Amino acid sequence: MYLNLTSPLILYFKRVIRNIQAETLSSRLQGCSIVALLAFFCHASYDYPFEIPVYSFTIAIFAGFLLTHGEHYLKGLHKPAFLKASKCMLILPLLAIVLILSLYFSAGTQYREKISFNNQAKTNLPNLVKNLAYNPSSWYNWYFISQRLLQQNEPEARQLAEFALKQAAIHHPNQSKLWKQLAFLRFQNFEFEKGSIAYRRYFLIQNEAQRKSNEEASLFMSQDEFDYLSPLEMPMQERTKNIFARYE
Repeated sequence: MYLNLTSPLILYFKRVIRNIQAETLSSRLQGCSIVALLAFFCHASYDYPFEIPVYSFTIAIFAGFLLTHGEHYLKGLHKPAFLKASKCMLILPLLAIVLILSLYFSAGTQYREKISFNNQAKTNLPNLVKNLAYNPSSWYNWYFISQRLLQQNEPEARQLAEFALKQAAIHHPNQSKLWKQLAFLRFQNFEFEKGSIAYRRYFLIQNEAQRKSNEEASLFMSQDEFDYLSPLEMPMQERTKNIFARYE
């Protein structure tokens, strides 16, 4: 698959570089397209945008702009007839809007509610697992998977539940209740060190007033650690996705 994509990509980049060097591209269109593509690929480094058709089409459009010769933009005004004909291009976005609306309303509420929080709360375990193929970063999908596994009350299921709950916490990192439940589940699985790490994050997510009124914290940390963490502000680097490797 990747070999089949290599040749078209090489040809594409050669053509773009040749157009840039020959200054046949509109400088504004060129700059706008490069900045947009860089933003798209930065987003793609931590999310799943290529799986969204509208997102993929947008990337293809900006990539195509880098192949568009812009020299005629610099030669003055077009003929009046050409300007009038260019207005016909407005039909395309209007047609796209009409098609999107028709698909949206024809799908009905069943599809739109299928991935909602309330619907996931009532979904069984096999269907929740299937939903991961469509929305792998849904925190509440992972959360309800963990809850269904815990209902089985088996040691192997508890290990899988811990993994699912950890994924939920990673995808919703500032939800303190997820980290607290993950900590207690690890304690029940006799993973005391990992449980303490998860509880420490739960404690840090709370505000200072909540921390000081948290009486149960003395069960999981020393008094010195409690006094040190209580006024501590959560560092910004603790809110990035790369930091979560330490919570595994």
